[in-house]
Amino acid sequence: MRPVTLVSIYLLLACGTAFSLHSAEVKSYSDAWFLTKKALMKTKQQANQQTRESTLLSTARRLRLQGKYSDAAGVYSTFIKDFPNSSKLYEARFWCAKSLFADEKWDEAASAFSVFLSNHSDQRTYSQQAKEDRIYCWKTLYNKNPKAVIGLVEALKDPNEDIRIFAALALAENQNGAGRQVLEQGTEHARFSDQCNLGLWKLGLGRKPGDRSSNVARIIVIKVKTEEDSFVSRIPLNFITFIEKNLPKEAREQMAQNGISDISELTKLATNATKGTVLFKYIGDKGKTSVIISVE
Repeated sequence: MRPVTLVSIYLLLACGTAFSLHSAEVKSYSDAWFLTKKALMKTKQQANQQTRESTLLSTARRLRLQGKYSDAAGVYSTFIKDFPNSSKLYEARFWCAKSLFADEKWDEAASAFSVFLSNHSDQRTYSQQAKEDRIYCWKTLYNKNPKAVIGLVEALKDPNEDIRIFAALALAENQNGAGRQVLEQGTEHARFSDQCNLGLWKLGLGRKPGDRSSNVARIIVIKVKTEEDSFVSRIPLNFITFIEKNLPKEAREQMAQNGISDISELTKLATNATKGTVLFKYIGDKGKTSVIISVE
């Protein structure tokens, strides 16, 4: 047996150190590759998720534009369930509610609008429309669902004056005087004075402001289509002023060119119009944008 010399010990230590360093490098490279691979997989998963999100939203939008509101609501519901953390969640919730509204599923639509408003109050443009449509749902459900009455009364406290008046008018149509104070204040509002005076008269609190009782029963159908979206609203004739701000700018300009300075003037045309009469029609951008207002 060869004696172990000091030189041999140094060589063994050097080899061991080199092996340890090499092992550390291998481990370092292995970890780096694992992390890179993991990052690539995550990126791919995110890309696949974004692709599926876009596919679902575009499919739902196509169905909605085709008037297949029930199917559209179903696709939007799938998106909401599958992608609860998506940046597009507010969009899916809003248009799901609008699809249910267009399908005249008033109870489901009112609940869907409430969910949207509870979670996305920062979306101001959508929130205003959601509040208005929810009030219409509640008005329709007034004698069918006690929650509708509660919702309308709560809406009288809304910070937006339009919403307070809209709720008060809906209550007045059902002979509920909870919104009397709002109506009285609304009579001083140039835009809503006629409707508020009519509401007070229906409550037995004022003189009849002209023979407009026939207008209350008339329903106006507003169909709006733009390159991005579309919606259909059915509202009582005396609520027509509420939809003006939702019309495309070009349509409002066309209305003025037709001699209609204010959308409330359409009430005069609608009073004696037969069912199906088109009160106003605008087609622009080679058919990509349109507004049709008719009497139901």
